[in-house]
Amino acid sequence: MRCFFCCLMTTVFIMGSSQVLFATAKNIPTQSAQWLASAGTRVAETEDGDTVFLNPAGSTEMADGLHFHISAMNPVDNTTYTDESTGKKYLRMTDSIYTPFAFTYKSDDYATFFTFSIPGATGGGEFDDNGIYIFDMMADIYSGTQSEEVVATNRSFKYSAGLGAFTLGGAMKFGDTLSLAYGIRQVFYQYAADGGADMVVVSSGENIGRFGMDAEASGSGIGHVIGINIKFSDNFNVAMRYDTEVPIRTETTVGAADTTGAVNGEKKDDNLPATAQLGIALQLTDSLKLDIAYGIYFQKGVKMEPGTEYTDKYNDEFAIGAGLKYTMGDLLTLRTGLRYSSGDPDEALTFTYMNSKTSYTGIGLGVDLNLTSDITILLAHIQYNFAMGRSLADPYGTFKIDEQTYQSALGLEMRF
Repeated sequence: MRCFFCCLMTTVFIMGSSQVLFATAKNIPTQSAQWLASAGTRVAETEDGDTVFLNPAGSTEMADGLHFHISAMNPVDNTTYTDESTGKKYLRMTDSIYTPFAFTYKSDDYATFFTFSIPGATGGGEFDDNGIYIFDMMADIYSGTQSEEVVATNRSFKYSAGLGAFTLGGAMKFGDTLSLAYGIRQVFYQYAADGGADMVVVSSGENIGRFGMDAEASGSGIGHVIGINIKFSDNFNVAMRYDTEVPIRTETTVGAADTTGAVNGEKKDDNLPATAQLGIALQLTDSLKLDIAYGIYFQKGVKMEPGTEYTDKYNDEFAIGAGLKYTMGDLLTLRTGLRYSSGDPDEALTFTYMNSKTSYTGIGLGVDLNLTSDITILLAHIQYNFAMGRSLADPYGTFKIDEQTYQSALGLEMRF
């Protein structure tokens, strides 16, 4: 029985670490209030302080001077896990804050930029799990596969997941139309799980023991950013951005309270997948602009251990969306956007932990308050709705996952 729980907890920690890192790569460039407001469709925008996050080559179209951007981002996630065999539901709620920065200096046909965020910039911070769902799930899984009913008592659990990045680069404009950009990026990653529960046999009251998580995986790696911006006219702009795969070698540190079987000092590959974005910006009227964006996340074949079989057979994910930007005089700018994303595993997938069919829609709203011509306050909110089905390897059963996520942001832009 103890072996059963230790094996399951080891799987939860190891795959949890890999899944968080694997999933957050697509979020590195999306660190601004305007991105939320437009639902990620601003790939071809060029005039705002967050341009370098989304369209680094478009920084050559910004006004001359030093641009500063900061956004305080607050993602909140509510996830319900439903055991398809019993119908029992498990609730998880997470809440975090992260703050990205961007500096861009533009002069004539040249621009240099520097962006950074502390670890946690793509969904990190500390998450308090009010449902302590993982231990209830473990107990119920055991009870459903064995002859004894087990319950989890004295539960506590929290985890943190942080992915920070520093990017330094520049852009140059060639003629009146073409701009190219390059940046080098240092990525830092940390995932930690801390908590535990007493497992008690219902019939006898026997305390099997306390099963705890006290482990951390961390690592870093270097990647590259390449951007192209093509300004066909003042009313028509096209941009492309490619973020290379980032090789990350993580190392596990295990605390004294850990009983999962995680190995102290173990090293493994947890690479971030490459991403590519294509965007179009159309100035429809003097006040109204349309943004269209398409993105691909190259998840198939990314090196990740354990679980190589998982990534080899996981198909690439895509996202598509459209957004509107409406300028109301010199004081207000309104933004909105709609985004759809989908990613499916290959039918031949046999590593079934976290085997998932995932799709979501996101709707964003936001407003820019222009205090002066050089100072802007940013407010934004986006609501995501996910539909997922994930399975744990036999004999653990199948769980349907329904997730509702929203994110709000307060930002500031200044030009000197």
